[in-house]
Amino acid sequence: MNTTDDLTRSLQQQADRIGGHPIDFESVRGRARSIQRRRRAGSAVVAAAVLTVAVPVGITVAGGQGGGTPQPASPVPTIEPAPLQEDGSFLLSPEDAPEGAVPQVAYIVLDDNRLSTPERSYELPEGIVQLARYGEGWMAIQAGAFGGIGTRVVELDSDFEITRDAVLPEPRLSGPTLVANADGSRLGWVELEDGKPLLVNSPVDGGTTIRVRIPGNQHTETSPVGFLADGTLVFITADPTTFEYEFGYVTTSGEISSFGGFNVLESTSEATGLVAGQTEFLGDGSCSGVIDPLADTKLLWETCDYSLGQFSPDGRYIVGLAAYSDGPGSPSLSILDARTGEPVVDYRGPQDRRTYIGVDQVVWEDDDTVLATVEQDGEQGIVRAELDGALSRVAPSLPTANLSIEYRFPNHPFG
Repeated sequence: MNTTDDLTRSLQQQADRIGGHPIDFESVRGRARSIQRRRRAGSAVVAAAVLTVAVPVGITVAGGQGGGTPQPASPVPTIEPAPLQEDGSFLLSPEDAPEGAVPQVAYIVLDDNRLSTPERSYELPEGIVQLARYGEGWMAIQAGAFGGIGTRVVELDSDFEITRDAVLPEPRLSGPTLVANADGSRLGWVELEDGKPLLVNSPVDGGTTIRVRIPGNQHTETSPVGFLADGTLVFITADPTTFEYEFGYVTTSGEISSFGGFNVLESTSEATGLVAGQTEFLGDGSCSGVIDPLADTKLLWETCDYSLGQFSPDGRYIVGLAAYSDGPGSPSLSILDARTGEPVVDYRGPQDRRTYIGVDQVVWEDDDTVLATVEQDGEQGIVRAELDGALSRVAPSLPTANLSIEYRFPNHPFG
């Protein structure tokens, strides 16, 4: 782990942190749960599924309208760094971590169909797995709406009811990915028209929506990855019959450009223009790297020690996970310097306990703090991890079974 000025700055910010009670415990405590009702990762996306890459959506949900359950406030605890282990990593053990302040990023309690924001919790229509602000309401991805398989894009009003209007007269078969730019002024998604994908780039204030058909054959699947500056939308396409991938971006004028260098794209940074993804699969590992597709498609750096996740909002850092993860997830969580790939802080579960971080469920709460879903010994919760090694629990642990997902952040694709 590198000792940097960022760690000092993070320590100084500890005492100034503000927040409230850790999440909507009322909505998850004491309910009668059934193992059969639990949602399994990817179970609702079969026929219409497109590539499920980790995508920063930048969802803004705080202060939503409608009657919700208020979150009670409580003093913010002082969080000390987690114990340091022999390998230099900080101990990732949610059960032993102190309770932290309420998350400033919304999340969904899947079995309850409930959205928890920093201020309130709200009941959602069944199957909503992603959503973002759109006009006075929300745009959302709903899973399992077509005979239990597939996803569709729907619009919700301010009370989270599905609506019909000029933008979406009817819910449309779609891919499972909804992305937003940094300030939430534009959304990107994919609609399926006659079985062929249309890449949609839409301003949230009712301006002109762009729909672009990406070149390909009848098997081509398209998914948005994230935004660069000026509303440019990065996408990935794949032919599942040949396993051929292509990458590109579309400007707000509809101009398409392509770039290479990756097997799979993971994330984009609107702040720096960088794009991250996997460069090589090694069977029992992988290599990943970062490029600037608008300036130079040469790799800025490459690592075979980590796979990559989201960039921080200011573009200075990027999430690092294990170079190879099995079904449950990654055994480690790291934050890397986005310009060099050097680790800033590493977290790892104890050797005598099964610990898995959801590889597509790590989000940035601010410029130097991440939230992550963590499963440990058959229970899943949400933790906050900071640059100085501080770790806290911010959601109650729920039992899991058969790789089920209990919590999810709606700014990640469903799959």
